[in-house]
Amino acid sequence: MGNKKRKLFIVGIFILTIVILLLSGCEERWPTDPEETGRPEITTTDPPNEVAGVPVGDPITITFSEDMDENTMNDTLFTMVDSTGDVVDGSLSWTDASTLLFTPSGDLQQLASYTAVILGAFTEDDEWKGPSVRDKNGNSLKYDNVIKFITEENYGSLPLYLSCGPNWGDPAMNGRISIPDYELQTLDGFELPMGMALTPDGAYLYVANRDGNFVTVVETSSFSISDEIDGLFSEEPWIVMVTPDGSEVWVLSRALPCAVTIIDVATNTVIDSINLSSPVNYCPDGGFPYRMAFSHDGANAYVTTRTAKSVLRINTATYEVESELVLPIGAHIHEVAVSPDDSKVYLSHTWGLDPSIFIVDDQATSVIGTIDLQEEWGDSKKFTTFGNYLYVGMRWDAMIYKIDMTTDQVIAWTGWPDDWFGDWVDGEYLEVDPSGEVIYWINPDREKIALFDSDLNYIGDIDSEGAWWGIVSRPGRGIQ
Repeated sequence: MGNKKRKLFIVGIFILTIVILLLSGCEERWPTDPEETGRPEITTTDPPNEVAGVPVGDPITITFSEDMDENTMNDTLFTMVDSTGDVVDGSLSWTDASTLLFTPSGDLQQLASYTAVILGAFTEDDEWKGPSVRDKNGNSLKYDNVIKFITEENYGSLPLYLSCGPNWGDPAMNGRISIPDYELQTLDGFELPMGMALTPDGAYLYVANRDGNFVTVVETSSFSISDEIDGLFSEEPWIVMVTPDGSEVWVLSRALPCAVTIIDVATNTVIDSINLSSPVNYCPDGGFPYRMAFSHDGANAYVTTRTAKSVLRINTATYEVESELVLPIGAHIHEVAVSPDDSKVYLSHTWGLDPSIFIVDDQATSVIGTIDLQEEWGDSKKFTTFGNYLYVGMRWDAMIYKIDMTTDQVIAWTGWPDDWFGDWVDGEYLEVDPSGEVIYWINPDREKIALFDSDLNYIGDIDSEGAWWGIVSRPGRGIQ
């Protein structure tokens, strides 16, 4: 009997325990404040990624989206290197709970490229690498953050003016990148703006609108459109140049009849034209005037012609074609430049054909020399000059050559693009900073502008915030 009571007592205790557990499991529970699980992000950096003109004595500032656990940041999570891969020494500190500072131990080099990286906890494929800097709730920064920049130098403060092309950019827009902060401004109101030229005082930029059949005048101080010039002799204007004395703008058009339209700068009106189709047809087989350059004394204009494979010498006082030099059979002539003493004219021979460049006399009557560019294999070429140097940019194999116009020898070369850029890249027009210290080269397929020093050593690149075709910076200059 006693055993039976004990068994009943044990069973009762067991049932009571089960009931209590069930009741406690059904009890309504409200959580306390949940722990935040969102990962911190980097909202801003100073300098931003892919800029130039960064002061050599400035620290690197990284701002997070929330307060961080300062004790989780250490030297292994942040690295800064120069273009050769050498580590930049410095110290990390917090100015507040969300702002991290890296202060180099000494001034950075001028006109040099640097890369700063703060490591995240995951790869781009979302594979775990290890803890990164964490927020107050223990959440790591997820991905690496990279800051690439170029330091300041003795380059000028004149902006870079940018234009689009048939395959590049917004056909209603021109751009301007300010120096030294490298910020892009855009200006609407164009119809496929291509060729550009600055007046010698830099006060106005003339822009050819290929689809609009007019020339736009941009006031550079305000970066606003001040005038539009129509009534051109022929349609599809695409190249403009300002005469050395700043009195006239000459406009090349692609449509028939082939012509040069002359604009008076003082009144912004068409005052004359040069018909290149009649009575003598200088543009047979659907050709058109391609590029133009003036002699430095302003006496001659040299115009290359597409398909005619020729260069014309035009008297700027009489607007008469005084000579035509047809290059050898098979030649494809595009760009043109004039030596500083006006004794030689340089013509680009495109598509990799030998020779790469023809040199003709100042009267445009005979070929007096040639230049071969080693390694180039099949490309159109872009010209710009600075002082005694001719810079030649290759489009599809993206290289630049520097030629001394006294000796007509190549004295510098960028090398193949996969050597300096790390990959293949296209190149369009190039410009030299007024100081002569920096060469800017548009790489539209990557939406970047590559920077080189005067010896054509690659410095780095900046984000052009779009695909551009033309670039002009120096007063009195245009796309050649």
